[in-house]
Amino acid sequence: MSGLLTALLLGGALTLPAGMLAWLAGLILQARAGQSSPALWRSARLVAILPLLLAPVLFAIPQTLPPLPALEFMDELALDRSAPAPVRDVPAVTPAAVTLPSLQTLLAAVYTIGLMASLLFALRRHYHRRHLLAHSRVADASERSLLDREAGKLGLSAPEMRLCPNAVSPFLTGWRGVIVAPERLMQSPERARHALVHELCHLRRGDERDRLLGSALTILLWFNWPLRQIECELDAAREIACDSDAVEALGRTQCKAYAATLIESMRSSAQPVSAFGPHNRRQREMRIKAILSGGQTARQSLLTAGALLFLAIPVACTQTAVTPRRVVSAPVEQIAPPVETRVMNDAAGEEITSGLELQEAEDWDASIETLDRALMDPANNAYERAVALQLRGRANYELDRIDDAIADWQAAIDTGAMLSSEVYNYRVNIAQLLIVLERFDEALAAFDIVLAGDSPATPQLTRMLAQAYGQAGRFEEGLPYAEATYQATPEDRSNQSLMLFYFQQMGMDAEASALEALIAAPVAPAATPRQKVSTSPAPVAAAAPAATPQPVAAPDLSGSIVTGRITSAYGPRPARPAGSSVFHGGTDIAASTGTAISAPGAGTVVHAEMGYNGSERWGNTVEIDHGDGWSTVYAHLDAIGVASGQSVAPGQQIGTVGTTGASTGPHVHVELHFNGERVDPAGYLAGLD
Repeated sequence: MSGLLTALLLGGALTLPAGMLAWLAGLILQARAGQSSPALWRSARLVAILPLLLAPVLFAIPQTLPPLPALEFMDELALDRSAPAPVRDVPAVTPAAVTLPSLQTLLAAVYTIGLMASLLFALRRHYHRRHLLAHSRVADASERSLLDREAGKLGLSAPEMRLCPNAVSPFLTGWRGVIVAPERLMQSPERARHALVHELCHLRRGDERDRLLGSALTILLWFNWPLRQIECELDAAREIACDSDAVEALGRTQCKAYAATLIESMRSSAQPVSAFGPHNRRQREMRIKAILSGGQTARQSLLTAGALLFLAIPVACTQTAVTPRRVVSAPVEQIAPPVETRVMNDAAGEEITSGLELQEAEDWDASIETLDRALMDPANNAYERAVALQLRGRANYELDRIDDAIADWQAAIDTGAMLSSEVYNYRVNIAQLLIVLERFDEALAAFDIVLAGDSPATPQLTRMLAQAYGQAGRFEEGLPYAEATYQATPEDRSNQSLMLFYFQQMGMDAEASALEALIAAPVAPAATPRQKVSTSPAPVAAAAPAATPQPVAAPDLSGSIVTGRITSAYGPRPARPAGSSVFHGGTDIAASTGTAISAPGAGTVVHAEMGYNGSERWGNTVEIDHGDGWSTVYAHLDAIGVASGQSVAPGQQIGTVGTTGASTGPHVHVELHFNGERVDPAGYLAGLD
């Protein structure tokens, strides 16, 4: 439903430029033709509301999401919609977050308020009409004889006629058509005949129904000022066309007398409905001129209307380009290729090996050039193309060309040469990259494809789905996944924080309070620093680095770094972002953007700028030398608060949490180094146990 609402809001917004374009084009065509016509302004109305009409139609056309590649599980995927739960060494309870409404919700609320006001004004006009009808009486047979006679000449069944002492001009009102005339009008038979024939022509043309349709549109699109101008011009065009029909019915000899009746009627005030009455001065002059000159021919009217309808083409093209589409899953059956087909010839093997060596040297552009040559060779088989595409996708990922990485990994799957386990991983990878691009509907549809396969829903995948639904703000759909993740490992603090996030967002106060108490409970610290151990085998292509002996002696680094929650700890990861190492060399702490980051101990800043070790994937990074070979690194900062060479004291702010560089959400990546080698910061830095 959120996708359809977005499409409708976007369509409504596009009616503004479309209406302005149609109104200006209508004025130009009207000036060139010399006169107005209802067909012209009805075409302008259609162009103005076209984006709103197209929005649900375009959204209903399914956008088939093909089988997608997969990042493995992003443990550091950060949910920044809520105030972070405290890390385990902080006993205080963080209050539930006060979230701001989304732009979509805000626009919907503003539109609803305006619609209510517009309806109130419409009800006021309706009440005035009902008041006139209530103070009128049904004309008797003698009073309506003129109406019956003129209706017969026009081939109409005479409508109801009411006489009202308060009416200043005759008018036609209501969907079925009721003619209301001033009682004094019947005292002048010639004027009465002209006025009644005019209203009967309105009835025959269906002008009152067209006016009611326009009124409904201006209420619905109350914010669209150009549409109101179009309706005003259409109202005048209907009167001009009706004048032409009336003169034709009365006879051209009555042309001047009819014009005189019209001029006399224009001296009165306007009625709130179709009326033989006045408009603005320009429109009055147009009516008189059209009566005396004979008006436009039907051919001229159709030509100007057709010319304006050409505007519908660019409007429709623009609408098609920007309207979100309904995403549907369309999994393609993947048949495991025979083992004998997963071989490479010598030429392809050399190109791919060369590309892999360039990637090991982190020369990503050169690697892409080499792999491009392998992909352009028509002699290469499906397996060779699949391997080259996977590697090129990784290079594009490293270069932050996310869309290109998605395309390469999808193309690798499409070769049909990948094993089902490989397809599974790349599908999950793509789903996560779509989340990074904030294309949540596509990401969740990609997850649906993963779940539709033979592979079981692992705890990691369940957690990722909970995070994805949370990022998309679809909490009711994501709640079962969050509950399953929490129930699988209820002692895991990150799972507790995820569950708390859902409780807070869904207003489940009792459950949130109970879980906050559990999170705030102190945990006994470990006696010695411990090394994380992976329960899954590491992939052959990305083996974990050799364990670094952790020295016992260390400076005092007991100061608090940041208040947040740990989303990815130090150590081997059975799943990780595509293209990144299977071994995570630090600890990720998620917190809201702008949260202060403090130095855990005294030291000297040796690095404070964008990037680290020659790569901008680190974002804004600060490194502090604490002496005796010890240093700490803080990456993805929103702002850097220190300079290289500056001395810092324990607790001094060095920057703020952000999401710069290759980051999936606001967090700080913290590393502890000894003699240039990474060590597990847990047990050395406060709050990372």
